[in-house]
Amino acid sequence: MKSRNKYIETTKAGLGSMESRLSRSFVPVKPDRRFIDHLGNRIHTGRASAIVDRLADLRFSLVLLTGILSVVALVLLGAWRFLSGSRK
Repeated sequence: MKSRNKYIETTKAGLGSMESRLSRSFVPVKPDRRFIDHLGNRIHTGRASAIVDRLADLRFSLVLLTGILSVVALVLLGAWRFLSGSRK
C-alpha cells in the first residue's frame, strides 16, 4: 500500500491541514444503550471470576495436600531408616 504523502510538510499550511484532518478523525461516538447495559451487566455479575477463583483454590489445595504428604513420607522414611539402622 502506497502512502499519499511521503514527507510531512513542516510549513504552517501543511501543519494546519494535518491538524484539520486529525480533528475530523477524532469525533465522539455515542454507543448503543443496549450495548452499554449488556456490558455493565457482564462486569457486575462476576460469574467468570468466581469460577477462576474456585479453580485457583482447588489447585492451591491440591498443591498444599501434595506438599504435606511428601513431607510426611520423607519423615516416615527417615524414621524408618534411622530405626532400622539402630537394630544392626
